[in-house]
Amino acid sequence: YAACRVGEAMVAHADMTQATRLAELLDAYAEAGGGTVRGVRQSATRDASPELHSSYHGTGPELYERSDFRAGIGELVKRGLSLDTWQYYHQLPALIDLARAFPDLRILVDHVGGIAGLGAHAGRHDEIFPVWRGHIRALAGLPNVWMKLGGLGMSTSGFDYGGAAPSSETVAAIWQP
Repeated sequence: YAACRVGEAMVAHADMTQATRLAELLDAYAEAGGGTVRGVRQSATRDASPELHSSYHGTGPELYERSDFRAGIGELVKRGLSLDTWQYYHQLPALIDLARAFPDLRILVDHVGGIAGLGAHAGRHDEIFPVWRGHIRALAGLPNVWMKLGGLGMSTSGFDYGGAAPSSETVAAIWQP
């Protein structure tokens, strides 16, 4: 085996709405991680369907639109840290706005932008896909945004694999286009 370099980079979690405490936490991560902490992951999934995971509750603007959240972004930018995001497809406009407002922030869009296929979204892939695709195209035009491909197979996407472990061909057919 060749030399293996495991754990050279980590993404931490922090409540980005706590800007006054965030600086201290990020500094502690940097010290404890010995330079391996490269970013923060903040989930903003929110949907009225109880079948879907919601990490952010409450009324009002999307998490990525809130002023207290955006105040925390400055701490990431100052340290050169990235932001990993998870939201559903219908929340992507808030992420697009965030990426445009903070061009120096590296943003990683987790779970292929959050296609939802459960609850109120079930059986609507033909309707949802064009909306999702439009948002993804807008994100693709932003130089500070990267897409993480994992997550399309999560149960929240609502793809039906028929109960058995599907072949690669079956997965490719189900995930088309």
